[in-house]
Amino acid sequence: MDAEPPGTRRPGGRTARTRAAVLRAAISELAESGYAGTTVERIAARAGVAKTTIYRRWGGLNGLLADLMAQYAAREIPVPDTGHLDSDLRALAREIVASLQHPAIRAAFGSIVAAAIQDQAAQEVLQIVTAQIYYRLFIAGEQPSQAVADRAAATAAAAARANVPSHRRHL
Repeated sequence: MDAEPPGTRRPGGRTARTRAAVLRAAISELAESGYAGTTVERIAARAGVAKTTIYRRWGGLNGLLADLMAQYAAREIPVPDTGHLDSDLRALAREIVASLQHPAIRAAFGSIVAAAIQDQAAQEVLQIVTAQIYYRLFIAGEQPSQAVADRAAATAAAAARANVPSHRRHL
């Protein structure tokens, strides 16, 4: 039997189990405490791992939440591809609005939005399609509706068609 090279990760092994336990713990902490009350220490205790495990793998809370949201988005928010930009973006925007109904997901997205504002990490069309939704929820304090999702998708589609350049500013 061949030995694995050093540093090779085995899917389904201890690393995968630890990652799954930490992500479950993060969801539970976010649901119970919201973003403001969630700490790496509390997630580590809930997951049964050392806090250094979280810092080593994710760098901290925001890195952990980014991984959580990437996993959630890959599993729960399908990116439609019907060949029609308008309907694809509308469906995507509606899925995002639906996902924000869950308090833990809303808290995690909120932290990702805050991190994205600091380092300008999001893609342009996704920024446009999500900006109106996030504005309604996190700034205006309103629950986004299907109509908001539809308007956000239409705005993103129009910008994509017009090939609107980004004028990103550095904070």
